[in-house]
Amino acid sequence: MTESDDTRSDDTRSDDTRSGSSPVRSVQRAIALLACFSEGNGREAYALSDLARRTGLSVSTARRLLQALCSGDMLRQDPDTERYSVGPMLMRLGRQTYLRFGEEEAQQVLIDLARRTGESVIAGVQRDGAVLVALSVRSQASLAVFHPVGARLPLHASALGKVLLAHGEVPAREQPWAPGRLAALTPRTLVSSRALRNDLEVTRSRGYSIADEEQQLGERALGAPLRDRGGVVRAAISVQGPASRMSDERIEGIAAELLTAARVMESLPGFALLVEHSIL
Repeated sequence: MTESDDTRSDDTRSDDTRSGSSPVRSVQRAIALLACFSEGNGREAYALSDLARRTGLSVSTARRLLQALCSGDMLRQDPDTERYSVGPMLMRLGRQTYLRFGEEEAQQVLIDLARRTGESVIAGVQRDGAVLVALSVRSQASLAVFHPVGARLPLHASALGKVLLAHGEVPAREQPWAPGRLAALTPRTLVSSRALRNDLEVTRSRGYSIADEEQQLGERALGAPLRDRGGVVRAAISVQGPASRMSDERIEGIAAELLTAARVMESLPGFALLVEHSIL
């Protein structure tokens, strides 16, 4: 006997007919039905009678609302079993919500790091031969080094770029080794491929990069890799500030805070999704 056959004898008068209807009440009942799918691992499929029982609705009202939810792709009904499960629209909404919360969590990591170090913090990824700043928090100090979201930084002269180069995140065709590609942005920029390769080797062994007035005179930055669960470097995080404040005496302490923040960032539940959606 199918689900529909099983419920034909149910009181065909809907809850709306018995007690009056309103758009708000219908929305509330639809929400109650959707809430049933928040339990378990999200793969459960429920029979009409189960959903009616769980929500206290009559079968006819539950059926009508479920059909509306299916027409909007919020739910889907298996044509063979007639059971209901999560639909593609609800999956997309859940994914976007998870992504939003993941971005907020990642931004909070940057805020905490900026507060502990007193300097600006950015995170970014490699895009088209440069570093794209994806998250950014400005230092509260009146004198600060700041790169907003969307800024593009040179791979060979920024702390973020050096980290990505050091760990092989940059595709070979976009690496800056070709003659003339290592632009001298300041007198301290590494324009020799040998010098840059040596610096990247130090970065790998040390665990973090240093850009010492190589992108802009008077600016200093440290960068650390952000790895996915497989250990692959997918992004980088950096503390940056005036060279006068980021002195040699402070480097070790700032680096420790930076590396701790990187591990926290990597452990976020939504980190992989942020990388997948190019937010990180």
